[in-house]
Amino acid sequence: AERIVREGGDSVESRVEWAWRQVLSRVPSDTERDLLVELYRDERDYFASVNSAADEVLSVGHAAKPDDLPKVELAAWTSVARSLLNLNEAITRN
Repeated sequence: AERIVREGGDSVESRVEWAWRQVLSRVPSDTERDLLVELYRDERDYFASVNSAADEVLSVGHAAKPDDLPKVELAAWTSVARSLLNLNEAITRN
């Protein structure tokens, strides 16, 4: 999630496309991109409305949470990254 925010560009769409290429080594279709953009926005809204939820998501794992990134944004991108990494295409590359 941190790499998506730092390296993926300035827009939600460019970040989704960057993350997609990193995980699947291809460009997403318009439908695939739009679904992940919608997921990001839904997750961002959820984490913004439930303060403890972002902290809970970001407390998992060993990596330290970066202090210079908004936790709501980072938590939302964590959800996007998890979704990408759990795609069948990512797990069983042919």
